[in-house]
Amino acid sequence: MFLFDYRGYGRSEKGKLRRGEIYRDAHAALELILSRRDVARDRIAIYAQSLGAAFGLPLMAERSEIRAAVIVSAFSCWREMTASVLGGDRPGIVARMLSRWLMPAGLDPIEAIVRINDRPVLLVHGTADEVVPYSHAERLVAAGGSNVSLRSVEGGDHNGLRWYDSSLDEAMAHFLKHSLNGAQKREGRATPTDEDHSR
Repeated sequence: MFLFDYRGYGRSEKGKLRRGEIYRDAHAALELILSRRDVARDRIAIYAQSLGAAFGLPLMAERSEIRAAVIVSAFSCWREMTASVLGGDRPGIVARMLSRWLMPAGLDPIEAIVRINDRPVLLVHGTADEVVPYSHAERLVAAGGSNVSLRSVEGGDHNGLRWYDSSLDEAMAHFLKHSLNGAQKREGRATPTDEDHSR
């Protein structure tokens, strides 16, 4: 497992908090993983939450080394998220016009998920998310292909999904194991046995 802070977050160095720079941080993290001899290059998956998902999905769309993803509490696009902040779950025309003026387009998760049509993606979203409305998850799953699935957490908010769904961690781990083992099978590599899974 590899965890990292974007610039300006945690213990990372401060830098320009611009979309392109933060996206380059995500690429740099992946390159570091790929440079390690102890990493199986055909078993790389990402877990990305909220703002992280806004960079995780475009990264996966661009980099075939990422074989699966769990995406939690993601917004569908930057302008749509801005409109939601200004006008709520169903923003009106004024909020949408302001969002187009305030927020530049680009690196939108909904455009990325369309391009990820050959690798499994699990979307997880609370139905009572007070930060990113649940409608964003609905738009993402509608835009994705048959490889994209949605796990709704009834009553779940933005940061406390595990409190509302005690089986969520187990479900996400099962999804990743199944997805990465499936990637090995497609490439003809031996896969762990059921006994290995229980360890």
